[in-house]
Formats: sequence, C-alpha cells, structure tokens
Amino acid sequence: MRQGGWFQALLAAVLVTNTALLLILVLQQHNREERAIRQSAQFRELAESSDRVRAELRKLRREIGAGDLSGLGAGDGTPADSQRSYLRPDLPNFLQPNDFEEVPRDAENTEGTLTLFFSPSDPKGFNGMIENAADLSVLESYTSDGLAGRMAFTDPDRWTPALAERVEVTDEGKTFTIYLKRGVKWHPADAVDLSDPRYAWLAKDHEVTAHDFAFYFEILKNPQVQNGFMKNYYEDLESWEVIDDHTLVVRWSKRIFLSISATLGVPPLPEFLYAYDEEGNRFPDETLGLNFNQHWYNHKGIVGCGPFRFASYSPGERVVLERFEDYHGELPALRQMVFEIVGDQNVQFLKLRSGKHDFGYLLASAYRDHVQPHVEDPSLPVDSSNPFAGPEMEAARKLTPGYFYLGWNADKPIFADKRVRRAMTHAFDRTRIIENIFVGLGELTTGPFVPGSPYEAPEIEAWPFDLERAKALLAEAGWTDSDGDGLVDKDLDPEDRETERSPFEFKFLIYASRKEMDALANVYKEDLLKVGVRMKIEKAEWSLMQKRMDERDFEAFTGGWASPWDVDLYQIWHSSQADLPKGSNKVGFRNAEADEIIEALRESLDTAERVELARRFHRIVHEEQPYTFFYVRERYYTWWDRVRRVVFPKTRPLVRAASWWVAAEG
Repeated sequence: MRQGGWFQALLAAVLVTNTALLLILVLQQHNREERAIRQSAQFRELAESSDRVRAELRKLRREIGAGDLSGLGAGDGTPADSQRSYLRPDLPNFLQPNDFEEVPRDAENTEGTLTLFFSPSDPKGFNGMIENAADLSVLESYTSDGLAGRMAFTDPDRWTPALAERVEVTDEGKTFTIYLKRGVKWHPADAVDLSDPRYAWLAKDHEVTAHDFAFYFEILKNPQVQNGFMKNYYEDLESWEVIDDHTLVVRWSKRIFLSISATLGVPPLPEFLYAYDEEGNRFPDETLGLNFNQHWYNHKGIVGCGPFRFASYSPGERVVLERFEDYHGELPALRQMVFEIVGDQNVQFLKLRSGKHDFGYLLASAYRDHVQPHVEDPSLPVDSSNPFAGPEMEAARKLTPGYFYLGWNADKPIFADKRVRRAMTHAFDRTRIIENIFVGLGELTTGPFVPGSPYEAPEIEAWPFDLERAKALLAEAGWTDSDGDGLVDKDLDPEDRETERSPFEFKFLIYASRKEMDALANVYKEDLLKVGVRMKIEKAEWSLMQKRMDERDFEAFTGGWASPWDVDLYQIWHSSQADLPKGSNKVGFRNAEADEIIEALRESLDTAERVELARRFHRIVHEEQPYTFFYVRERYYTWWDRVRRVVFPKTRPLVRAASWWVAAEG
C-alpha cells in the first residue's frame, strides 16, 4: 500500500509540474502573440507614417518644382551650383524654364491608377533603337527622358531642361556643350529577377552619365545595328566627346535644320545593360552591333530614367508602368499606369463603357452608334447604358498629327509605273469611305502634310474617284483585257517571247484587328474589279505586319505615319533609304529631283525657302503617287470624370497622361 501511495503521489506531482509548465508556456505564447501584435501595429504605423512622409515629400516637390529644388540662377533655367564650372559661362543657357505646369501640383490624389487601351497586339520588341513602332514610342514617352524636352503644350519650338540642366550652343549652331543633372538614377532592370545570383551584376544602382549618351551615339552609328530609320538623321554628326561624367560635347559637321532636335531629343542608352551578355560579360567591340540587334533584354522590358518605370509585361494582356519614386524631376500624380492589350475591338469598347478602362477613344462604328445621334440632336434622351452621351464621361475630338495611306511597292513590276499607281488612286473612293466607314472622323489629304499646313502646295486638289480615268491610265500603261475574262493583263517581260500576259492581281495587306480597315478593303476590292483589277485581301496582326513591311514582303498595304513637329522628308522619301535594313522608304520611292529637294530642305534654315521646297516635293509625290494619300485621322477621345486635368499638347503623342490625375474612389 505504501509503495502504491508513493507512486500515486509522485505521479500527482509530475502532473502538477507539467500543468504548471504548460500554463507558463501558454502565458509565454500569449505574451509573444501580444508582442507580435504590438510590433505589427507599430510596423503598420511606421509604414503609414513613411507613406505620409513620402506623400508630403511628393507634394513638396510638386509645389517647389523639380527645376527649383536646387535654386535657379538668373532665370534662364541654369541651376545655381557653386561647385560647377562652365566652359562658356558668358553664354546664355539655350534651355528655358517650362512655362506650363506639366505635373498637376494641386492634385487631390497622387496614388491613382490609370487603366487604358494600349494596342491590339503585343509589341514586336522593347528596344526603341531598332524598333520603329508607335506603340513602343508611347511607352518610351513615359519611361525615358531626353537631354531636353519641347514645350509641347505652349511653344514646341522652345526647349526646357530634362536630363540636361544647361546647354551652350557655339560654332554657329554646330557645337552643343551639354551639362547633365547629377545623381539621376536609371530604373532597375526589373524584367528579370534581380535576386537571382545570375543577375547579381545588374542588382545595384546606376547613375545616368555622359558615357550613356556616348554609348547611344556609338550604337546609333554602328553599321551593324539595324536602325536605318534613325541613322539618316545623324549623317552629319561629326563627333561626340565626354568631358567628364556630367559634361558632353556634340559636334556637327554642318548646321542643319534638325541639328537642335536631333541633339537635344536623344535619350541615354544604359551601357551597363546593353554592352553586356546575360552573364555580365562585355561584348567584344567587333560584334557589339550584331549582339545589340539580338540583345537578350530586347523582348523583356525597358530600362529608362523617366517618371515611370517598366514594372511588368504579361504577353497578350498588359504592360504595367509604375511611378519611379527616385525620379530626378517632378513626380507625376499617378502611381501606376496599366496599358491593356486588347485584340478584339468589341472588347475594347466594352471595357471603356463599363469603366474598366479610364480613358480611351471610340472607333468609327462605336462613335456612329453611341455619340453621333446625340451630336446631331442634343435633345435626344440619354440611355443609361450609354455613358458616352451622359455627364459621367467627358470627350474631345482631336486631329492626330500624321496621315494614313495605301502604299504601293514600286519594286514590284505591277506598281513600277506611276500611271498604274495613279489609276489605283482614282479607283479608291476616299471621300465616301471617310464619310461612311469612318463617319467623318478625318480629313482627306493629298500629301505628307496636315491639311491647311503652309507646306502644302495650295493649288493641288485630290485626284477624284473616277473609274473611267482609272481604266484609261491602265490602258496607257499597257494593261488591257486581251482575252475578255474581265481582268486587264499585260506582258511583264516583253523581252521573253515565251512569257504569257499576266492578269492584274495583287495582295493587299491590312491590319487584322480593325473592322473599318476590313470594310475599306472590301469596298476598294469591288471598285477595282470594275476596272479589271483583282485584289486579294491579306490580314495580319500588327507585329507580323511590321515584320513583313521591314522585309518588303508585300505588294500593297495600308499604313500610317505620325508626323514630327519639324518637317523633314529624308527618312521616308529619300532614295538612299529604300534599301536600308528596316528603312522607312518601304515602297521603294526613288526620284532624283525629290532627293535634291529633300537634301536642300534638311539644310535650309529659312522658313520661306523651306515652305517652297516642301511645296515642290508635294507636287512631285502628287504626280508620282508612291502612296495613295488617304486621310488625317480625327480621334474621339473620351474618359470617365474621375480622370482629372486631361490636357492635350500640340505635338505627338497627344495622350500624355503624366499630366493627369485620378480621383480616389468614394
């Protein structure tokens, strides 16, 4: 009995001890949880405090203005920097303070997200040095900065500081001495996982220096690099010299009209990225250009130094840009921009109507159905399912700086004769198509200038829609219906007696994702058949269409050009550009007189002389019809009223959302 009692007492003691220990552990765990909760609350409070501080700093930067953070000198845009010396301090700064508030300093919300339509297909690539595409240029307008920027909202002929704080122009306009801002940071290369040891060589801060501009010019002039659409602007660039990390001298062999914009508009190119392979090994100088064309980062993203950084890319879905908090200038009032890739234009419309897109534009069919009736009769009641006519959406109609055309490959035998090309124009009912298919959202054009421009030859009238004249021109060029099958035909190789006459048939390449283009092509197809020409319609997504045009793999196509502020015809029309890899003279237009005019226009600084030269060129292309010039598009932009301070500049791109802000929900 005593042994059993002893054992029971011992067991009871053990149980009491274990219970006590368990209670202690529970209390300790409870205390740890309370501490964790308190610490979590403290961290949240710290984060909120940090966010408030950052918001106040952003507000302060907007109020002061980026150019004023270090104080301005004599009011000419030159920062007061007592530690900096200038080569020609006696000269005025070529750059001037911007007279337009591009960033809204009174924005009530600086954390908004703007979602909008980007493109019907994925970008062909993200390297703007080798890709000449409007969709890519939109992204670059937010992610990249140049040495200076035009005063796009007030006077685009004047320049204001961007990456450069001062520019001295000497040697009768041939030499530019450029002083860069200090401490400007490149965006991180976030398109790859920088925590991966493989990219350790990239995972650090990099400063924008004069060496990055020298690298830009080096790549630009490298004969291995496939950027014919850019090289022509720099044929007269003589040299560039890095004086120190923040001073660069650019010299031109002669003063040309574009030397200012071709110098001040250039962005830097991150040498720390594009001079290296994916393992961080520098490319040999001998193959640098070839490696640049196929660089491993070309299809991943953009590394820039602008107000927004390239955050992510989801193929077929979206590109996301986020505000770069270490930006050297005034921070935009938008935290994020989401550019959605939408191939179906019906889906594009529904996203805008439902509010999933904050800003966009209506294509012709949507404008016809949802806006035009209310424009014609403002007394019509507004359907609740049609916000485009209601007070919750705003709108603006804007002519876009550029033009659309039908391009004829003059290197193909059927389009080598200008009489044939003119016949193609006479058979294209442009006025009816603009009015009926594009519901009047555009103006007919006869050349590469915006209607009403002083550069247009005033006496030129559009070739009329005239099927009989088209038939006559085809007959003059040797195209007749010899076998009575309804199609005109011709012997394309008269020296070969065994060749048979070929019927006039060609393929017409159009954008696959636009119903209006499909309708245009079908109307044109029917009219061409009336003059004995059979047209086959080919559809391609934009990236494939670009590739085919670059490779000259087409007979005819629909195209468009965005027009720069300065008139220069060399890139698109000079004969030397017809055979360059990725050159812009895709239709093979070669004309000695036109070349002389283009060269003279590039060198002339006299406005009256430039106008007369441009008019002479207009007369030539009107006769030659390398393009059937179609129309200048008018866009019906519309946005939900939560998007505030929507302003449009005088130059392209017309959509510059860095100047906007989005109201907070509620």
